[in-house]
Amino acid sequence: MFDLLRISLLVTDNVSNGDIYNVLIRDHDEGGLDGLALSPLPNLLIEDVFCNQSGGKSMGSFKEGTAVENVHMRNIYSHFSAQFLMIKTHPNGNGFVRNCRFENFKDTTTAYGLQLSQYWPSSAAGPCSDTSGVQLSHLTFTNWVGLSNDASQRAPVFLNCSLPNPSNGLNSVG
Repeated sequence: MFDLLRISLLVTDNVSNGDIYNVLIRDHDEGGLDGLALSPLPNLLIEDVFCNQSGGKSMGSFKEGTAVENVHMRNIYSHFSAQFLMIKTHPNGNGFVRNCRFENFKDTTTAYGLQLSQYWPSSAAGPCSDTSGVQLSHLTFTNWVGLSNDASQRAPVFLNCSLPNPSNGLNSVG
């Protein structure tokens, strides 16, 4: 496993599964567009990350051939981020996001809390006629603490799951 210390920004968009794997990211502190953005990669441990005044944390947007599993994010802190965590898949994609743990997330003022959307980017309009073939399963969220800056207008947890291919095994602990 690689140990990346003090990286400036982790964005893994357009990286295939065979290019990067078994990565450990530790002690990341960065503001900007996305504090942490993950594309299809297996076997990731991401810990002790601070996202300061950024887009926050996101996984996706996933389309065809998605294979994300065994991702463990822990001790993730953010300050004035757009989202606490967003996992997004495109309609008509295929593959899976499974066996992921999101542990010890702490936030001070975020616009959006936890968002899972299998209809990205059409989430704002509600479910669309297309179906998402990207299966979201066995995702565990443990010990999340934070403050939404407009909870009366935005749900702290927003799940827009596929009807024909619903998410399963979603767990919240602590």
